[in-house]
Amino acid sequence: MTDRKRLKARLSEWSELLVFKGLSIMPMAVASGVGAVLGRISGRYFRKSATALSLKNLAKFRPDLSDADLKRTVGGMWDHLGRILTEFSRYKTLRYGGLVEVEGADALPPPGSPVVIAGCHVGNWETISHAVMMAGHTVAGTYQPLSNSVRHNIMMRQRHGIGWISLAPDAAPMRRAIRHLDDGGAVVVYIDEYVAGVVNAPALGRDIKLDRNIYLTARLAHRLGAPLVFAKCQRLKGAKYRVSFERADTSGDVAASVSDLDRLLEAAVRERPEQWLMLHVLKF
Repeated sequence: MTDRKRLKARLSEWSELLVFKGLSIMPMAVASGVGAVLGRISGRYFRKSATALSLKNLAKFRPDLSDADLKRTVGGMWDHLGRILTEFSRYKTLRYGGLVEVEGADALPPPGSPVVIAGCHVGNWETISHAVMMAGHTVAGTYQPLSNSVRHNIMMRQRHGIGWISLAPDAAPMRRAIRHLDDGGAVVVYIDEYVAGVVNAPALGRDIKLDRNIYLTARLAHRLGAPLVFAKCQRLKGAKYRVSFERADTSGDVAASVSDLDRLLEAAVRERPEQWLMLHVLKF
């Protein structure tokens, strides 16, 4: 990278930090609303190729939607993604501001018991860890480092600020996860991760793969005899959310549990595709 490009990148990162600081003093509703406007502008004028891919993907797994519905849904996706970014500035409000309601909390075991949470990037996925903590559990989770250092530092500082424990994405995340579960904690793993240009799950008509995070969660639960719980979030209105928990089937082998997780994940994505982070990067 040349000195000029390095300076441009640094100035861009500093400007993002200033925007974050400004949003952090606003009420959550205002910060979220700003994100909605910015998201729609970005999708319409600056992310045209991603918009086209989103329309193509949506038409493939939701053929019941009309052209008008497809465009409205993808517009809603940019609105939602913009809100997600700016809501990070008021991260603790998600935990303490009464913005998250919980459904199916009885799917979780009592605090102090190990549990593997299979989360997904629908709604504001950060609220899943918040909801598990609200139920009294100590939460550790995997993550993917961001290439933008300012965004990454903001993300990690906000998460650690509510007591979230990071499982670094190195050679030993499985060992750390097992230790945390052995100590009676909850491990949250997102099973629709985007790695090397591929969204592994849900299958959406493709072959179900015994690989990546969806396999890791099932394997962890079977290995330790811990409950396997699928978790999803839905944006209700503005910056208000509902997090839902549901037990996944662990009565069979690991492959059967992976299949059940894929079923639950696909249902969540089909129900609220405009709230799915991966819609604009999915490649069939």
